[in-house]
Order: sequence, then C-alpha cells, then structure tokens
Amino acid sequence: MLQVIIEVEHKSKMVDFLLDFGLEDFYSFGLQQYLSKELLLDDKEKVDGYRECICFMLLLDNGKKKLKKALRENFNTVRIVESKIDKA
Repeated sequence: MLQVIIEVEHKSKMVDFLLDFGLEDFYSFGLQQYLSKELLLDDKEKVDGYRECICFMLLLDNGKKKLKKALRENFNTVRIVESKIDKA
C-alpha cells in the first residue's frame, strides 16, 4: 500500500494523474498537517495552525517503484509512505 499526501489544492490534478497512470481504484481522505507558524505559508494557515492536505490510499501489488518515481517527477511537494498489508 502507498499513501500519497499532497496539499488539498492539488487534489484534482492528483486524481487525473492516478487515473491516467492506469489506477482504477483508490481512496482519498482529508488531513490537517500541523506545523510551526514559521513553516505555514499564508495568513489563514497561520491563524488555524495547520495546512489542509489530502491523503490518497493506493492498494498496489505491482508497479510501486515506477509510480513513486512518476509522482516525484510530477508533484514537487508529494510525501509517499509505503506499508504492507497482511492479506487474511
């Protein structure tokens, strides 16, 4: 499983990218990234204390390496977390 985290304003671009990449089934949910005030970009973030993000959960058996490379080439601020899921 890959979890791909990006800023919320890139959600549509990421959905299009994943579909164009050939993924037909994935999940997304909203996140808040809490940071120090110095790392937050705009006034709204500084008042709220967090940045809005989206996490895409991708259940993949093959092609992780190719997808991770493509994600990093197309999204400058993407964060990728890889983990294993036990199959029951």
